[in-house]
Amino acid sequence: MPLFDQTIIGRKGASSSGGQRHRQVLAHAVYARKSILLIDNILSSLDAQTSQTVFNNVAGPGGLARRWGVVVILVTDNERASPAS
Repeated sequence: MPLFDQTIIGRKGASSSGGQRHRQVLAHAVYARKSILLIDNILSSLDAQTSQTVFNNVAGPGGLARRWGVVVILVTDNERASPAS
């Protein structure tokens, strides 16, 4: 997204791919800054590199959730997400 969080998207994300919509939903959840973040298989629609980047930046050891003290409950079949959790 060219303007990051300032990018205007179509109605209900009509022009977005499945992976983009999942990242948008995750961004909304992270920006809400709640004490618990439940992520249900959101990595499944992303390619391996993007999935790893998203995981690391949100729930990984240096991710936003760790820095903000947010409890993350991650449901995934992505084996690469397990070691850092």
